[in-house]
Amino acid sequence: MEQERIESIEVELELAVENFESSLDDIKAQRFRRATSGFYFTLEHLAKALLLTVGVEVESHGAVARMLGLHFVKSASLSARVTRHLGSLYERRHTAEYSPRAAWEFTAEEVSTYLEWVKESAVDILEELQKNAPEHETKLKEIYDKLINAESQ
Repeated sequence: MEQERIESIEVELELAVENFESSLDDIKAQRFRRATSGFYFTLEHLAKALLLTVGVEVESHGAVARMLGLHFVKSASLSARVTRHLGSLYERRHTAEYSPRAAWEFTAEEVSTYLEWVKESAVDILEELQKNAPEHETKLKEIYDKLINAESQ
């Protein structure tokens, strides 16, 4: 069971990086709605990896923020801004994907703000992941370097 948990965390971390890198590509191509969705999924997968460290598996988008709040924010081991950013990105992702006439709402400036939210939240999540899952130290450092050094073009 422990090996399965470790592998599941690895998968979530890989999905987070994949979504993050896709979002950066989407920004370069001025696909700001897609970048917004990708940034949401970046945080969601990081959050799911963190939740797995305490044995919590979630199936819905809403459960991710609720469980983060319950297991990490409530105990003050994770900043509440992470769940705020996750919730705001979820709402923007929903608009980006389901409101076809809302394309004008998504600008380079707005997406640049989302990139900063992801970076801030990722730092908090990765620090907590390091405490809870030290066996992933190398992978976490690699992700930290990618996310923190990224710039929107």
